[in-house]
Amino acid sequence: MPDQPSPISLADCQQRLQQPHLAAEERAYWLRQRATLLVAQDNYQDALYSYSRALELTPDDPMLLYQWGVVLHQLGSHDEAIAAYDRAREHGMIPTAQFWIDRGNTLARGLKRYRDALVSYDTALTLEPDNASGLSGQGFCLGMLGRTAQGLVSCDRALTLDPRLPEGWNSRGLVFYRAKRYSEALAQFDRALELQPNADRIWHIEAWCWCSCSVRRRRSRVLQPPSD
Repeated sequence: MPDQPSPISLADCQQRLQQPHLAAEERAYWLRQRATLLVAQDNYQDALYSYSRALELTPDDPMLLYQWGVVLHQLGSHDEAIAAYDRAREHGMIPTAQFWIDRGNTLARGLKRYRDALVSYDTALTLEPDNASGLSGQGFCLGMLGRTAQGLVSCDRALTLDPRLPEGWNSRGLVFYRAKRYSEALAQFDRALELQPNADRIWHIEAWCWCSCSVRRRRSRVLQPPSD
């Protein structure tokens, strides 16, 4: 059998980038490879630097613009991420289902533009009707728009397809939370945290849910008529 190519490492990228006479497109290629490896390590700040340098060399590369947008979203620069996604389309990118999901995530989770996000998730699902992440996002947006029953249907479909999708359980919990069904929400957040115990965002939401649940119970005790 022929030898399999060795995976590219950060050291390989750095070695290539130190060569002084690289053509612009080749330098952009190695900067992108470096950024991709950094994203895999959740090192988004350094990845953004590499993507930004690559874009200085090849500013009209649609895939590079898209990847740049994903990292901007991870760093909380949501408006800039949407602008990057839109530029990618302007420069000829044919959007995939994952593109629309990433755009929906930025609109929903970052900017709370649930109606706009729902359009992106719906578009993703026209391309891949059984995409669990797309269904999870769709369910979350429907719940945030007060369409609880429809939101739960989408979340349930997502979790039928992928029962180990933490974001699916989290979305289901948020739909219940939005409907003030706190005990049911907590059960979903617990399941999400079993699958992704280091998710600070889910811990934060669960803490709020516990607070809301406790306040509701206290009010219920205060309003309960005294027994004879």
